[in-house]
Amino acid sequence: MSPIHGKNRHAAFRQSWLTYPPLRWGQWIALYCALSFAMLGVDAAMNHHDEIFENALSWTPLIFAPLAVIYCITAIFSARWRQWAWTVGLIGIAVGSAGTIFHNLATISHRGQDTVWVALLEASRPVLAPASFAATAVLLLLVAWAERWRKQ
Repeated sequence: MSPIHGKNRHAAFRQSWLTYPPLRWGQWIALYCALSFAMLGVDAAMNHHDEIFENALSWTPLIFAPLAVIYCITAIFSARWRQWAWTVGLIGIAVGSAGTIFHNLATISHRGQDTVWVALLEASRPVLAPASFAATAVLLLLVAWAERWRKQ
């Protein structure tokens, strides 16, 4: 008796439903990166809305985040797009690193009489929030590595 007919048909359906389509770990990481970049984009939009017209660099995370989300969603379903994850990863690392430097330089330059540590702890800007762009982008480098490893 085939596993689809008779007593085992429910077990066969349950097993095939849970395992189809199987996602490889590079696809799971791309899914996580899409969700992470979406949340980081919302966070950047909420925190940058006052400075958008005063500082042109405030647009950088607002432009990068939605593009990264679109890329990551596309990479979940296309192996060809996952091969280019290293490019988006390097751009994300650059965006996150530059944002971290700009946030901290602005905080330190406006510190007044405070020490550097006090200025960073009491900063009105998020000190390490832009670094989360870079951290998520590092995960995209893992997606590219997973695609190369899978092909070998």
